[in-house]
Amino acid sequence: MSKKPYLVVVNTALPVTSIKELINYARQNPGKINYATPGSGGIIHLAGEWLHSATNTKVTYIHYKGASQVYLDLTAGLVQEYMASPQGAAGFVKAGKLRLLAVTTSERSKLFPDTPTIDETVAPGYDLSTWLGVTAPSGTPSAIIRKLNEAFVRVAKIPEISQRFASEGSISVGSTPEQFKKFIEAETARWGKIVRDANIKFEE
Repeated sequence: MSKKPYLVVVNTALPVTSIKELINYARQNPGKINYATPGSGGIIHLAGEWLHSATNTKVTYIHYKGASQVYLDLTAGLVQEYMASPQGAAGFVKAGKLRLLAVTTSERSKLFPDTPTIDETVAPGYDLSTWLGVTAPSGTPSAIIRKLNEAFVRVAKIPEISQRFASEGSISVGSTPEQFKKFIEAETARWGKIVRDANIKFEE
């Protein structure tokens, strides 16, 4: 399994320079920050719901049909907040067109080591990543599952592989089948609660 963080970025005209300042600004100006998403009910929408519910703040969600228009409006200031992929936002951050405030995983990103996490600043326990894992059909014999797991863990530890993950901002995780199962169950429970609490409707 591999995990990759999202980046909390804002338009540079927004008068905040840290994630703490963003939350304080949102608290003092409820609903005035426009938070962009590539679609209602997607992971970036849910990530915002988690952050702002955990910090008792309110933003206005602006839903788009894709990420390309988000960046145009974000840099223009029509929307102010977004949770972006490292590949999507890095160029804008380096060019000074967007301001990076935090990463969403519980551990800091090696690509942005000086950028704090949401967990360590404003919302303890916040740990969000886009992740990839390998599954097998239900009923696959446990011996085969174990053998496949051992092979994938060995591959994940190959320096060239782990370095490739790291260059993209990802973390290679060599977990057991049991640990991966618990992770999926925890993710399902977490996001289900967020969806129900916010009464989120998914787009077709």
